[in-house]
Amino acid sequence: ATVAAGIHAIAEGTFSASANATKLVFTTGVSETAASSATAKATLSSIGDFTVAGDLVIKDGGLIGSGSDLDAMSISAAGVVNFSARPTFAASLTIQDGGSIGSASDLNALTISSGGVVAVTATTASSAANNGALTVGGGAGIAADLTVGDDIRLLSDAAVLSFGADADVTLTHVHDTGILLNSTMAIQFNDASQFINAPSNAILDINATDEIELNATLVDVNANLDVSGTYTGGGTMTTGGNIVIPDDGNIGSVSDTDAIVIDASGNVTIKQNLTVSGTQTYADTVTMQAENAVVFEGATADAHETTLTIIDPTADRTQRLLNQSGYIPLLAAVTTTAISSTPEELNILDGATV
Repeated sequence: ATVAAGIHAIAEGTFSASANATKLVFTTGVSETAASSATAKATLSSIGDFTVAGDLVIKDGGLIGSGSDLDAMSISAAGVVNFSARPTFAASLTIQDGGSIGSASDLNALTISSGGVVAVTATTASSAANNGALTVGGGAGIAADLTVGDDIRLLSDAAVLSFGADADVTLTHVHDTGILLNSTMAIQFNDASQFINAPSNAILDINATDEIELNATLVDVNANLDVSGTYTGGGTMTTGGNIVIPDDGNIGSVSDTDAIVIDASGNVTIKQNLTVSGTQTYADTVTMQAENAVVFEGATADAHETTLTIIDPTADRTQRLLNQSGYIPLLAAVTTTAISSTPEELNILDGATV
């Protein structure tokens, strides 16, 4: 029978007085020759490298190590590989599709799908920057969209939320106050024509295409109002101060916009009828440019009134009411004759025979 195993010492190069590198070649087999020319199953080189042509198998729980760390790696009977120190990989580390990476207490803390999707399986809630299912000690860069299923918290004072490729729009946290929109940037609603912004540090603009609607029980404005358009009110307007209109401005209704005119001197012109339900008090002369000037309804509102009128004057006339209580005597006919008798003379004539 042919011996099917052998150990051969074979020169690794040409021998010389200073160089005689030799390797050991192990040949094994079932029926093949054990000659030195046979296929080597293992080789131990002159520098100590050990190369095998097949698998390298160690005993269950066996160790693989170095001269300084004999148990750097151990392999259990179940094939679990343990490293006694942190391993370093010179190239990439690849796991199977859908495989897991974890710790001794959580074997599948990270999973990687066949599409490269990385999932963190823990569901630990986050209450600070240093706790939660995933914590990152530095910054994080995300090239596409970020979708969050619950809250987003910016935990630092003066935190900034930036928008745009060059971060031209920012929202900055103001401690114990609110958030600040930078510069003259605007918050837009519906389209670009409806927005709120501050064109300067003292002006706030609210712009709308058609209408700005405020719905509240009370709108309290602590400022002067500068209205360049038309004011339309559906209810009562109550003011605690003065109402001032421009010189020669008008006050009116929808159908008669200039019913009342006030000139620069404060003179008021009423162009339509004036109805007063209370008492009128005049501090100066009253001039009436009408024939039937005053109509008295009386205590009973009916079809009967008393009219105080004048005859069209042909010159300036002055008629005075006496400083006395009583009734004004009436004449039965129109006349231009003045009564020359004194009241005393009229009293003598009353009931006397002339």
